Amino acid sequence: MARENAVEGCVREAYGALIATFQAAHARDPKVRRAMQVIAADETRHAALAWRIASWVESKLDEKARRALAAARRKAARELLLSADKPVDLELIEDLGLPSREVALRLSRAFSEGLAGC
Repeated sequence: MARENAVEGCVREAYGALIATFQAAHARDPKVRRAMQVIAADETRHAALAWRIASWVESKLDEKARRALAAARRKAARELLLSADKPVDLELIEDLGLPSREVALRLSRAFSEGLAGC
């Protein structure tokens, strides 16, 4: 459960919140912007809960187990980098506010760097 929370909640939910926030700010379609604002807030709450759970769980674990969870988070963050390294259709960038490949790489790198100390 701790590993699933570390990967899905602390990394993927948090990154999903980041991308949804980006879309809420950049989508050309006002309906998409509004929907992404709601989704971003929801994803942010999920990620915050995951980090609270991680804090509690990790306080119960030994150092070896905590290192394993940190390694799982780093691996998940590296996977985000790989998934970000794909071209994105211009129509999706403009209409849905998805980040371009270059922007997605910058966002995922900054996100990964932010996890480095966690």
